[in-house]
Amino acid sequence: MRSLIEYAVQHRVSVLMAAVAAVLFGVVSLGRMPVQLLPDVSYPTLTLQTEFADAAPSEVENLVTRPLEEAVGVVAGLRRMDSVSRAGMSEITLEFGWDSDMDFAALNVREKMDLVRMPEDAAIPVLLRFDPGLDPVLRIGVYGGDNLIALRHLAENLVKKELESLKGVAAAKVLGGLQEEIHVDLDENRLAALGVDVATVVRVIGAENINAAGGRLRDRDSQFLIRTLNEFEGPEDVAATVLSRENGRVVRVGDVATVTQAWREREIVSRIDGSPAVEVAIYKEGDANLVQVARRVREQLTGLRAEVGDGLEIALLSDQSTFVEAAIRQVQGNAMLGGVLAVLVLLLFLRDLRSTAIIAVSIPISVIATFVLLHKQQITLNVMSLGGLALGVGMLVDNSIVVLESIVRHRRDGADSVEAVVEGTSEVAQAVSASTLTTIAVFLPIFFVEGVARQIFQDQALTVTFALLVSLVVALTLTPMLAALGKGTGPRVSPAVGAMPTRKVSLSKGRYVSMLSWALRNKALVLVSAALLFTGALWQMRTLGADLIPVFSQGELRFGIELPEGTPIEHTDEVLARIETRVAAIDGVQRVFVNVGLDANQSGGARSKRENRAELNLRLAPGVRGAAEERVASAVRDELEAFQNLEATLYRPTTFSFRAPVAVELYGYDLTDLDASALMVVGALLQIPGLKDVKSSMEPGSPEVRVRFDRDRLQQAGLDLRTVSEALRTKIRGSVATDYKDRDRQIDVLVRSNDAQQISIEALPTLVVGHHEGMPVRLGAVADVVMERGPAEIERISQTRAVTVSADLDGRDLASVSNDISAALAGLPLPASVTAIVAGQNAEMRSSLQSLRLAIALAIFLVYLVMASQFESLVDPFLILFTVPLALIGVIAALQITSTPLSVVVMIGGVMLAGIVVNNGIVLVDLIGQLRRRGLAVSEAVREAGATRLRPILMTTTTTVLGLVPLAIGRGDGAELGAPLALTVIGGLVVSSALTLVVIPVLYGLVHREA
Repeated sequence: MRSLIEYAVQHRVSVLMAAVAAVLFGVVSLGRMPVQLLPDVSYPTLTLQTEFADAAPSEVENLVTRPLEEAVGVVAGLRRMDSVSRAGMSEITLEFGWDSDMDFAALNVREKMDLVRMPEDAAIPVLLRFDPGLDPVLRIGVYGGDNLIALRHLAENLVKKELESLKGVAAAKVLGGLQEEIHVDLDENRLAALGVDVATVVRVIGAENINAAGGRLRDRDSQFLIRTLNEFEGPEDVAATVLSRENGRVVRVGDVATVTQAWREREIVSRIDGSPAVEVAIYKEGDANLVQVARRVREQLTGLRAEVGDGLEIALLSDQSTFVEAAIRQVQGNAMLGGVLAVLVLLLFLRDLRSTAIIAVSIPISVIATFVLLHKQQITLNVMSLGGLALGVGMLVDNSIVVLESIVRHRRDGADSVEAVVEGTSEVAQAVSASTLTTIAVFLPIFFVEGVARQIFQDQALTVTFALLVSLVVALTLTPMLAALGKGTGPRVSPAVGAMPTRKVSLSKGRYVSMLSWALRNKALVLVSAALLFTGALWQMRTLGADLIPVFSQGELRFGIELPEGTPIEHTDEVLARIETRVAAIDGVQRVFVNVGLDANQSGGARSKRENRAELNLRLAPGVRGAAEERVASAVRDELEAFQNLEATLYRPTTFSFRAPVAVELYGYDLTDLDASALMVVGALLQIPGLKDVKSSMEPGSPEVRVRFDRDRLQQAGLDLRTVSEALRTKIRGSVATDYKDRDRQIDVLVRSNDAQQISIEALPTLVVGHHEGMPVRLGAVADVVMERGPAEIERISQTRAVTVSADLDGRDLASVSNDISAALAGLPLPASVTAIVAGQNAEMRSSLQSLRLAIALAIFLVYLVMASQFESLVDPFLILFTVPLALIGVIAALQITSTPLSVVVMIGGVMLAGIVVNNGIVLVDLIGQLRRRGLAVSEAVREAGATRLRPILMTTTTTVLGLVPLAIGRGDGAELGAPLALTVIGGLVVSSALTLVVIPVLYGLVHREA
């Protein structure tokens, strides 16, 4: 160490150039680091989506979902597999471990997927590289005017195509508007009179709309391509298509149907602030950076706005990156403010501008140089990594404070400038190195941490580790070099500025020495008092709740609106229009946009279309966060309660796919038993205080009309099941016979009955589904028509049918609620075929907190190992470890006072605290040992060391605490994530520092008795 210090003092230019280079490379690295809210805390996912048109959920499950699950369930690295089978759609979500190579996993899934034989009517499964359970990262609205066909065309052919081609964009989904369609409305009476069946109309229209290659023709020296051009160019071509020609009579499509150019049946109605609109939802790829993707999209939108016509607007409805960037700016501001406060405290303590400037220089150099190492390790700028820097701002100057204080003391003792620098720095080099290494040692147990805790902890651990290593190098090289410049001390601050802190420190020093002398005479009383405080803290710890990660507000709310099953979309739209008007008038609401016909109970791309559902989206005004956001949500609930037969559920934006805070998973096969069990669990959860928005994933489906064909009667009528089923579908829903091209658009040609919209349930049996010997055959003659209700969807978890009952927390912590739920489940008379487990965030929370407890224990052990190696003693490091239980007293007190529950963030703060609080004990015990080696008695050495180290301990503690105060206050976006960590460290450090100055000397005097 001494040789390094001497080199730094003698080669000042080299040290200065190294510092300049570190700053330069740090600035370059900072500009290249991506920005995100948190480290990657969502498990990597792949999603298999398969369309199976017109199939009921049970058929989708048996024919599509189960075969695919069996095939892909053996892929390496698969952690969890969930699936949902809805009408016409199968969706399987594959969740992998964080260490999985997702490119390799996707190849494996495709390989297994290709081995599955799918039903003829099912589409090819599509593999998505994003989690459909996440909300879109951006939502874009296209509005202006009443031409919804033009709006949809603009959204699909301009906005969607341009944005989907951007790097990092996984999909752009268009909602709302109208899509063009050619309607061929069949006249049942004309069909029967002319003897033409529906299947013939569909087949002929499809066969007549074709362009084909006719080969090549050589003529002398030329070669010609032959093309047959017969595609439809408009509705009139469809109407003119010949269906049959008998006895000179030509029957055309126009003779049996009315052909018009119209639009598809509307499934989703979108509005922005009451104006008709089309929404484009942007989803990012699983491993893409949110802020970078959003920045590319916004830049592209700037160009697109210039291309749209007058009167049309492209608006950014929602952008998750704005919250992320605001949260990052807030943490950066807190770190800078903390650094300024720390420097001001140093100035008041030192009353020396030159010494304060030397220490102040070490902060930006240490921080900026740290970015080089962070960039090398591919760590992003997020709340946790920057929170680590904010935590480190006060710690970064600790080493320089101790070094400079030692140098100043040697100068006051009469040493010249260079000698004071070398001797002063060498004296504390071992203690400074030991304190830094002990702080760093607490992060090694990260390899034993599991789950979400590891993902969050890793970035912060590496950030603090790199920052402290850089600060150690700065303290042992740059600080001595700057201190050796010139002679003596620098300019003094005004006596008025420094007098009060100096008098207070001197007064405190005298009182402290008196108190320490009393404590050394009353060792038993001091130790018993400390033990009682520690026991009381452990008792109070039982009353603290526990959560996985603190909930944070983003300035956006989404309400899921549900009307009675069977409500048509037109009525749902009318109700939402009235709700929009009322909600828009609430103070704090900046923008309202709705999607009628979309089920908001599912998130992101997983949402299904249901006519009795809608989502009400609110963007709040800037500054409406926390309690103000809750007041807006409460006001919206009050407005919604005025509507009868309406249920509303509040959802928060999902930026990462954690499970619901509270969830009970029910496993079984019989859907009736699962439904009955889910109703019992819902009833039990409603009785538990602290829960809201309790709901079951098994919801009643829409009323179904089930047609059961009689095969014998079909055979007697000369019909087959397939033909009759297709005829029935064409008459009611319609069949797309073909499509024709209009410029760059593909427009479907839909064949259906002209009274399909007016067909009643009573009239259904009278539909003509075929002909036998020239006579029409009606549906009622070959089938039975009954009314029933089927499931809306079938959920499967790990290849087993399941139902999830979920809820949100309301004023209680996750741990206590989970205990109440477990007790309630134990008393429910569930069927023997149904198994219930408490899932949601509870399992992740238990795993994370358990592994963090192990990490804290290992961190304390490693700290002891480092100290034992540094002191070459087993006893003194053991004494220093008593600072850790002293810190726990302060942590519990801080959490109790601020009503902060235990969480992953708090536990991470506890791990870091284990390495921080021992530093004061190290510098204190180290000096006691040095004084004893100089011949002082134990009690005298203890008093002298306490008096000498009082000032640097107060300075280092104060600078670290003030560096965290802005983060602990918890103002601004994303503050909910950093505040618990800052409170943990502040509470533990303040109490531990105060008690360390008394308890550790007493323990030392007890163990090292006078000879």
